[in-house]
Amino acid sequence: PTRSRLGHQAAAAWLTLALLASLTRWARGERLGRTRLVLSLVVAALTLTMVVVSLVKLGLYADTFGLTMLRLYVTVFAWWLGGLFVLVAAALVSRRVRSVAVRVAVTSAMLGVFAMNVANPEAIVVNTNLERAQRGRDLDVAYLDRLGPDGLVHLAGMIDDLDGTLRSEVLARLCMSRDAT
Repeated sequence: PTRSRLGHQAAAAWLTLALLASLTRWARGERLGRTRLVLSLVVAALTLTMVVVSLVKLGLYADTFGLTMLRLYVTVFAWWLGGLFVLVAAALVSRRVRSVAVRVAVTSAMLGVFAMNVANPEAIVVNTNLERAQRGRDLDVAYLDRLGPDGLVHLAGMIDDLDGTLRSEVLARLCMSRDAT
């Protein structure tokens, strides 16, 4: 149910973004009426609030259950979507912003994809979950074991930094799964 609700919120945010972007495009030649402008900004602010609430919920899930690749990607996407809402709101108010809004949106999407590839998301998941475990939280070693080669190499490099019990648990799981293959 949680995944579904976050998906519905993302779909609603996209539809609202498309509506506001088309309103901005439609209003190019003419000035938006004051009422329409205020209502558009209210819609943008309320939808941005929904995106912020989603970010808070994702943070709570990651803190309670651990970070997963899906949670990481959805969090990055929600931050980008929130930035787009700020950009669209600015475009509604300013013609100067309106002229560069599409280029900024496309460029930020491309830079975001590039940054995620450089950042090694699996290493981020491993680091976050190991830090949680060292604070006494549960560690889902089975999930870490399902990560790709980047995550497993990073996990193997951090084995020496783990305390005794945690190190034993991680090594036992990794050795057990490798023996089964």
